[in-house]
Amino acid sequence: MQRKYQLLRMGSADFEAALEDSLRGRSEKGQSQLRRLIERVQQRPLKARSVIIEEGYIDRDYLDEHGAFYSRAFKPYGPRCNRLHFFRAALDSDAIALERLQASYVGFAVIRPGDLPPLGRTVLQPYRRNPNRHFFPCVAMFYSSLQGVTLEVEGMPFLQQEAQVGRCAQAALWMTARYMSRRFRHREFRPSEVNALAKRHMALGRTLPAEWGLCPAQVLDALEGMGFSAIHYERKLMDECSRFLEGAYLANNPPQDAADRVRLARQQDAKLADIVYRYVESGLPVILQSADHAVVAIGHSYEHRPKKAIRAAIQRIPSFFIHDEGVGPYEEMPILEYEYALVRADSKITFWFSDVHTVFAVVPAGVTLRGESAEARARETVRGFIQSKVGAQRSKRKPSAHGRTMGDHLQRMHPEVAVDLSQLEYRTYLLPDHEWQARLREEMNDGTLGPVFGQALLMLDYPKYVWVTEISSSPLLARPARQQRLCLGRVIVDSTAPSGTEATLATHILDFLQLPAPDTAHPASPPHYEPGYAPFRHRVFS
Repeated sequence: MQRKYQLLRMGSADFEAALEDSLRGRSEKGQSQLRRLIERVQQRPLKARSVIIEEGYIDRDYLDEHGAFYSRAFKPYGPRCNRLHFFRAALDSDAIALERLQASYVGFAVIRPGDLPPLGRTVLQPYRRNPNRHFFPCVAMFYSSLQGVTLEVEGMPFLQQEAQVGRCAQAALWMTARYMSRRFRHREFRPSEVNALAKRHMALGRTLPAEWGLCPAQVLDALEGMGFSAIHYERKLMDECSRFLEGAYLANNPPQDAADRVRLARQQDAKLADIVYRYVESGLPVILQSADHAVVAIGHSYEHRPKKAIRAAIQRIPSFFIHDEGVGPYEEMPILEYEYALVRADSKITFWFSDVHTVFAVVPAGVTLRGESAEARARETVRGFIQSKVGAQRSKRKPSAHGRTMGDHLQRMHPEVAVDLSQLEYRTYLLPDHEWQARLREEMNDGTLGPVFGQALLMLDYPKYVWVTEISSSPLLARPARQQRLCLGRVIVDSTAPSGTEATLATHILDFLQLPAPDTAHPASPPHYEPGYAPFRHRVFS
């Protein structure tokens, strides 16, 4: 069989005819999703102007769905799909030199055949309309082959449920697993495998067709079966979590009136979002589940000057970006009610953060310390360092300042920062040790990290992954350009430390670097002192 290709201009009569042919016989929801994807691809920031339709494409994920269910149906369903490749360039001839199109490539979408929900395996560049406000840490490099030419696209994989082999939860699990296979070199899992793993211990009915969604226990079963280390959180158990947020969202608990119930609900939203934010910022997708739906959080927006006073980093995050199989990829989901107005008018919000009752964070194997525990450890370390007496930290390399605390001393040494050390903001994320060390070398090379601190940090022994907590303040973060946002310091925490134990590997605050003692039998060494390099840039993700 000879594969066919069509080169069409987006919006042309020929393209509209091809689109109508793809939509024929689909459900209203399926038609709506495909049309929305085509519209979004043509808009900023992707601005696709051409598409190559690859007819008769063999997609292994759809072939798995076909083999598991559709090949047994009386109604015939073909085993092949069409694949759409989108380009920014206005292509004029199908005899074009494909190897020159990489710079113009924005991604691909597999279209299932017949009357099935149309969107199969899809990878597009993120819809990053504002690089200073929209961030997508959960992206990886994916590849497609077109007439022997390999094209690459950095994005998060998307899949629409087809309702027989997988519902929304199975689609969310597939998206998460496929991303983890690229980002952390896990094996790939096909849709029927995901469904079978979810139901291996608790079928709760037929394995196929997948008539119902998955309960939290089945989601955890699937993640465990795929070899992932999964952490799950429940909204109803948020009372003891992130207690520092209660000062930002004051409410009586238990609530005494309707206003208290609203404030308490917002407090719970903020606590749950605070947990999600740390993992998303680490490049780890998070599955959000409600009573009847599941989506994947993969990015977030950022407000450098929120309307309300900032008491915690999550208050700078108005919304998450999600892959919602019921709407499409890269949809924006506001976190709190009063922030809904910040979302674009064309956003089709069908899933609200207030509906989320369970959160599933997937972390690399070996990471045992939760994100909130790592940040709590970092907060305690910073508090102890700031409150310590300067005279108790003897070092020949720093100015004498006996009788004052380190906090007093830091403020006197850096009046230009004008920081209230009781109102610090913390941002925590997970990094592989090699990425952390590569960042240190990059900072040393561009002159933003001094050679004394840089060499001392490079010489430390690290686990495979470390939690990094950045310390900053409103004056340093209230800047429109992301490259201008600065940090006062950072704390490096061991991701394998048992909860409740000493886990801090290094504390860098302005001109001081405190390293731990070699073991508990020895006192900590005096801090290194190296002026002239603080404050410094915070890490900028995709």
